[in-house]
Amino acid sequence: MLLAITLSGIVATGLGTAMVATLNASNRTEARTQRRSQLNRAIDYITEDVRRSRVLDVATNDATDDTLVLEYFPEIGDNINSRTIEYSIAEKDDNSPWVGPMVLRRKEYRTGDDPDAVNWTVLVDAISENTNIPVPPNITCPEGSTTIGNTGFRACLEEETSATGNAIYKVDLALHGEVNDFEGSNNTSEVLSVSSSAFARSINPQGDILINPSIESVALSSDLTTATVNWSEALGGEKPYSYTLYRCSEGPDTCEIDQATSDTVASELTTRTYSDNISGLSRGNTVCYEVKVVDNLGDTRTSNPVCVELVEELIPPQIEDIWESQGEVGLEWRAASGGDPGYLYGLKRCDVAGNADDCDPTTSVRDPEIAGTSYFPDIVTGISDGQKICYAVVVKDQIGEIAQGDPKCIIKGQPLSAPPIKKITEQANNTVDLTWLSASGGDYPYTYDLLRCDVAPDQTCTPTTSLNLATEDKSFSGDDISAVNSGDKICYAVQVTDNSAATSIGETECLIKDAPLAAPDSLTVTLDVSSAEMDITWPDATGGTPDYTYNLYRCNTTNTSCTPSLLTSDVTSGVSGYADNVSSIARGQNVCYAVQVSDADGATDQTETVCETKIDPLLLSGLVVTIDPDASEANIAWSSITGGSTASPTYSLALKRCTGENCTPTTVASTRTTQNTGSGSFTNSVSGIAEGTNICYAIEVTSGTQTTSGQTCTTLETSLAAPVITLNNSSLVKPTVNWSAVTGATGYRVFSCQGQGICDPLSGDTANTTNLSFTPDNNPSVGNEWCFVVKATKGSVISPASEQLCGAIQGLTAPEGLKLEFTQRSDKRYDAKVSWSLNTNVTSYKLYFCSTSNDCTPNDLVLDNIKTSTATDGPIDKNTNICYGVVAEANGISSPMSRVCGRAK
Repeated sequence: MLLAITLSGIVATGLGTAMVATLNASNRTEARTQRRSQLNRAIDYITEDVRRSRVLDVATNDATDDTLVLEYFPEIGDNINSRTIEYSIAEKDDNSPWVGPMVLRRKEYRTGDDPDAVNWTVLVDAISENTNIPVPPNITCPEGSTTIGNTGFRACLEEETSATGNAIYKVDLALHGEVNDFEGSNNTSEVLSVSSSAFARSINPQGDILINPSIESVALSSDLTTATVNWSEALGGEKPYSYTLYRCSEGPDTCEIDQATSDTVASELTTRTYSDNISGLSRGNTVCYEVKVVDNLGDTRTSNPVCVELVEELIPPQIEDIWESQGEVGLEWRAASGGDPGYLYGLKRCDVAGNADDCDPTTSVRDPEIAGTSYFPDIVTGISDGQKICYAVVVKDQIGEIAQGDPKCIIKGQPLSAPPIKKITEQANNTVDLTWLSASGGDYPYTYDLLRCDVAPDQTCTPTTSLNLATEDKSFSGDDISAVNSGDKICYAVQVTDNSAATSIGETECLIKDAPLAAPDSLTVTLDVSSAEMDITWPDATGGTPDYTYNLYRCNTTNTSCTPSLLTSDVTSGVSGYADNVSSIARGQNVCYAVQVSDADGATDQTETVCETKIDPLLLSGLVVTIDPDASEANIAWSSITGGSTASPTYSLALKRCTGENCTPTTVASTRTTQNTGSGSFTNSVSGIAEGTNICYAIEVTSGTQTTSGQTCTTLETSLAAPVITLNNSSLVKPTVNWSAVTGATGYRVFSCQGQGICDPLSGDTANTTNLSFTPDNNPSVGNEWCFVVKATKGSVISPASEQLCGAIQGLTAPEGLKLEFTQRSDKRYDAKVSWSLNTNVTSYKLYFCSTSNDCTPNDLVLDNIKTSTATDGPIDKNTNICYGVVAEANGISSPMSRVCGRAK
């Protein structure tokens, strides 16, 4: 029965508002994460529209092929109550709150009503207008399929026919969201991409129709030593599934995987993610992956191939210095890293009230065409004094990849302000080198001087002695400190003078002369759960004799701490961070780091050890709901829970429920804790809920600081009758079970078992079918019989079981190929040798004889429990007529006797 799908204002507003909030995020990494989350939520919503349908039709409603149309029917042929849902992209309305350049819209109406009378609702904004998004991440529509869209929304529509003659509709979907080009001015701008595939639920392949998984992502670690491949679960067939991951890499171009010759990365996987060690592959090459699934019946299918280039992630530049004077802004930034060097830089800006939160720069000041790492002046006429102006640097590498750094802001029209000292370094020749940032405000240009004082180490002083620099540079080398006693404190401050002769003195910074080398005073370790990388940063060392080099040490332990050993040496700086891949370290272990610094004289010092716990992403998979009409209960089951923060995590589960179209489960119906990472289930009473009501369940899983959840919905139907079954011939050991169609059923579940006496089919094998008969593949083993029970299914509803019927018991056939041979003994009498063909179903044989005539019936037992296919009897007198009989035995059953006769001579 149709689950009427109505997009409520709450859902639409939730998606859109979250996207607008993303655009105001000051942290670019967080903004990207949030934006990808919104794209995933949107594509999940479209996918669910497809999956919930009983019968799916697909079409395009205009010549531009940019609209996906879905038609839903409560029952086949029930056109009166059918509904239509449309998805289309459009340019952002200038008067709307949405972010451009495009938005994805949705409308729903009763089929036959006027579509123009129904308003569109925005599902998600910031959709790309780019028409040349490469594959991957874009999707390629197979030959013969219908293609929807060629920009930020794309769908491929395929129609096939199942083994039962039903139409099967498959929809491949892709959404591409802009990272920063919200005006649609750059057709090659950076986009975030998500994709999905879905089938009409009621005609999802069952039984013998296995549908391949899809590779969802290939994530490279920052050091290009690990590729983490994630793929969707296969559909149909017979569970459990087993996955094999294949790989090829033959150079910078994409390669084609041949499962017979390409690398088998891993086999017999039961999870849907794998981290592949690619440290042996050359940088600049392209690596391609595909996944093969094998179901319980041995059927196989192969996923789409996905390829990625082994290029370090492009790390955007960060602004180091920013100043403003008389409506002109200057900036300096650190160089970008990663990607394909040969960087060009651009600038974006925004402005807000001076007391407002930082804004997200989206207005282009300069396209990526600046080769250096500074820019002056950016003239900001039209922006009032007191306004906050925020900038971000955009970088473009040689292969066209684009990244944007974090914003940095300044208030326009402020009085002259002296800069802070950036770095003080004592040199070995009794001199000091200093660098400082730019002054700001006042009337540019600026000239700088340094003020100095020195005192005993336990005292303070105010710098007043001028070095008389009068320089426009922001650095000075060679301040002579030979007259200062070793161990005394030397303090400096920057004095700035602007073009109007106004002056300002900055904050004081000090150092101890001849101070010994000191390791960095802080070490920060942060786990990126999604990439399984520890990000380690530290400030510069002090004292000693520059220049400094750093060695990074690491260890991992189940205890609170350990003694790190060398991980990597000659790191030049920790300010920009070091990413360490920890995918091979077990979940729940503490990963501990320390940094050792060496100066030019060979002196060393080491930081304290800092630890962080390795956590795996928390995942809940295979969530489904079925209704038991006998008990008026819903069974909410999952196939696995993985991840967590400890080696043996305890998962806290909360089952939530709601009723109604497109509801969000919030009411907690049940809770429990478990350490089981396999399948499990909740049961929940549905007594008192009206037939046809939409019920949604969510399971929220918490482990440590992580929480994940899954949601599944169904329509309450409890009216399926138990099938009435018959056997075509109960005297057969392999009978066919038949049944009449059950009103309302869309499929059937056959339970079978074999055993001695009456076995329990509900505890045996299960087969799903849309046919009205079933025949087992094999005969039962000797002494056993096939027994059957059938249930009808409709969506999540399962009928009561039918009566149980059983076939005939499998017996044993008489031994075949009997032969009798006589061999004369030394005493002139004979030995008889009886042989026969061995039957693998037989556990033992018995040998009987008689000698009253040449046609007697052997009744006298000669040998028992014979395990071979021969037996010897004797001595026998010459010319004696004798007959032998052989009987096979297994599982307490005896076969008919086979007989052979002869005369000893």
